[in-house]
Amino acid sequence: MVGTLQTALIAFVALLLGLAGGLLIANVRAKIIGKRAQALIEEAREEAERIRKEKLLAAQAEIQELREREEQRLKRKEAELAQMEEQILQKEARLGKKSNYLEMIEDSLRKDEAELQRLLEMGQKLLSEERALLERLAGLTQEEAKEYLLKLVEAESERYFARKIAEVERRTKQEAERRARRILATAVQRYAVEYAEEATVTAVPLPSDDFKGRIIGREGRNIRTFEALTGVEVLVDDTPDVVVLSSFHPIRREIARLALERLIEDGRIHPAHIEEKVRKAKERVEELIREHGERAAFEAGVDLPSELILLLGKLHFRTSYGQNQLKHSLEVSFLARLLAEEIGIDPRPAQRAGLLHDIGKAVDHDVEGPHALIGGTWPADTGSRGPS
Repeated sequence: MVGTLQTALIAFVALLLGLAGGLLIANVRAKIIGKRAQALIEEAREEAERIRKEKLLAAQAEIQELREREEQRLKRKEAELAQMEEQILQKEARLGKKSNYLEMIEDSLRKDEAELQRLLEMGQKLLSEERALLERLAGLTQEEAKEYLLKLVEAESERYFARKIAEVERRTKQEAERRARRILATAVQRYAVEYAEEATVTAVPLPSDDFKGRIIGREGRNIRTFEALTGVEVLVDDTPDVVVLSSFHPIRREIARLALERLIEDGRIHPAHIEEKVRKAKERVEELIREHGERAAFEAGVDLPSELILLLGKLHFRTSYGQNQLKHSLEVSFLARLLAEEIGIDPRPAQRAGLLHDIGKAVDHDVEGPHALIGGTWPADTGSRGPS
């Protein structure tokens, strides 16, 4: 009996163990199946996302292609519309020209009509005059009629020949003016270039062509510094052993010449040294301006304030029609004094006026306006009585 119970108990425990093992195995299998299912679901999701992205990219590419195709079509349409617009504008221009031409023809017809009316009136007037003449002649003798007709013919001949003479004089005057303009133009073309070069450029000799590279400097820094400080353009070309300074301002050109000659003489050419030499050249030119102004005032025997002395000295560096302006002013001053003495008036104001008559040319590069107006107002601004 006890054995049977033990056997039953063992069988029951075995059954329980079997059930527990089955449940455990089933649970493990379920977990494995769940994981596989989860992995399959994840793979399905990734595959779906990949397919979605591929479809999206394909759709975007197709949309871009459609957009580009539509843009090209729109561009073609715009080009066609622009061409049609151009054609319409051309047609409008042609119509405008035809309208202008028709207006010109209409104006011409009106003028012709007016001229025809004038001629008809003139003809009627002449007929009336001839009728009146015949009526007067009818009451004259033969001799009186001849004399009257001769007077009429003589008066008409005088008017005719007067018109012919005036026409010949007019044509002769026009031809003379035309030939004079041609002669002047030829003279200007032949001599203007030489004068312009002389008045706007200065050549500076170099010891050798090696100085050209030193003047230019690394990446052009030396020549840029020099041009910025002096306001003068430096021309470095293939001409051997020379550089050219170009400027319409004569004093700037003189400062640049002195500075460049001193740089070449010193041999050291760099921005700091260039600045120093330009400053010294400006000081030297200012000294020269004062010296020339004082010498000119002394030669003319005229007392001038320091401001006018400086303006007068600047004329030394100015040329006009190929002549040094300061020498020209001195010559005019002497001639004005001689004229004043000849007519018996005080020569001192005349000599002063002759010396200062072109003083405006000293500043016409810096002040707007004609040199005559500048010269008339500038001395008043400096507290001196003007030349006039």
